[in-house]
Amino acid sequence: MSLTSAFSAPQKKLLRYRWVVFCAQVSGMAVIFFVWALPATIGQDLANEWQLSATALGFLGSFLFYLYALMQIPSGYLSDTWGPRRTVTTALLVMALGQVIFSLATGLELALLGRGITGIGTSLILIAVLKILVNWFRTREFATLVGITTLVGFAGAILATAPLAFVVLQWGWRPPLLAVGLITFVLALLNWVLVRDDPRELGLPPISELDPGALVPVTRKISEVKGLKLVRRAFQTWRSTVPAWGFSFIVFLGYGSVQAFQFLWAGSYLINVHQMSLVEAGNSLWLLSLGGGLSPLLSGYLSDKVVRARRPFLIAGTLGVSVGWLAILVTTGGASIAFIDATFLLLGFSGGLILIGQAMVKEAVTSEMFGTVFGIANMFPFLGNALFQLLIGLILTATAATASDGTQIYTANAYLFAFLPALVASIGAVVLALFVPETLKRALAAAMSVAEKV
Repeated sequence: MSLTSAFSAPQKKLLRYRWVVFCAQVSGMAVIFFVWALPATIGQDLANEWQLSATALGFLGSFLFYLYALMQIPSGYLSDTWGPRRTVTTALLVMALGQVIFSLATGLELALLGRGITGIGTSLILIAVLKILVNWFRTREFATLVGITTLVGFAGAILATAPLAFVVLQWGWRPPLLAVGLITFVLALLNWVLVRDDPRELGLPPISELDPGALVPVTRKISEVKGLKLVRRAFQTWRSTVPAWGFSFIVFLGYGSVQAFQFLWAGSYLINVHQMSLVEAGNSLWLLSLGGGLSPLLSGYLSDKVVRARRPFLIAGTLGVSVGWLAILVTTGGASIAFIDATFLLLGFSGGLILIGQAMVKEAVTSEMFGTVFGIANMFPFLGNALFQLLIGLILTATAATASDGTQIYTANAYLFAFLPALVASIGAVVLALFVPETLKRALAAAMSVAEKV
């Protein structure tokens, strides 16, 4: 007897069509990670073309993430009031506009405008996507799906490393960025046509029929006034929920520094410290994305199906990030390509493990509060990313050597001093992770209790 033979025809259709919804959603995540990661590959080209200092390049790289972080609460608010489908479609259209502007920029000012608009667009997507996953998939599938979503995102980041470097060498950096803007516009149209906020909008049964422990999603959108009240309640919930605020500060200290390295400074570090070419640097950069994409999928599956716990992965991730930063600091004087690649893989993999905290936040708050509380928590990795990108640029500028012609040279010692705060922050993340309680067992127990009453 097949696994789905016990389901009714509408339930079988739900089980099939939810993957159409999922694919339409995660395709946007690949574009997001691509636009996040591309400065690490073309940053040196931008600095040379527009005569940017390390501080200016750091500001250009971080500007998107400041706006992303500031928009997380409005993002949760819009998901709760507009609905996730409308929010994602609008976000993709805004992203497409920003990317086109950036690809046509002739200087820092227009580039900042393009990156800023792109940042606003990217900021609206993740929370809305997660809300749609909650409405279309079962509780025990959530962490695995978040892992798959992250893996697809990092596949986009991989395209922004060696493949983008190859294209840039052939045609320059503008054509591929313009093409991504046009692709994003097409994805917006597909999202509007294929996706619905809830299965019942297509005449399908709610996911609660297949998952008695899940809360039945509310199809009606809440009003703007109720949404504002929800934001206030969400702040109170966030402050009183250890997994929520603990995860927030852990990703600020640990994952934010990894993102700053991966999305901006890793490429210039390889070129300036280890004397790599653009393509050689791209061949190492993609390992950060590979590790970061595989670990959420692996940890999501293992925590859902095998270990039945989230906390061990959170602690392991923070420890791995600290070891990765230590390895980078001790090899600024030189290292083999194999050691550099292993370090990049460890740093990316460990950073991805920390994202298991997303599932912990979901399990620690009610379904009604999830979007807005997660929006608050999701500010922190991007604030950390933005601050570390700028801080590293400031330290590089302050510690750079000056050549005879007056240009600044970023030495190995400059990078050593610039990356040292990231190591200190990652150790702080380890300490915080030790105090975050387990959430999955309590969530499973609550779901079992509901199921027994059905």
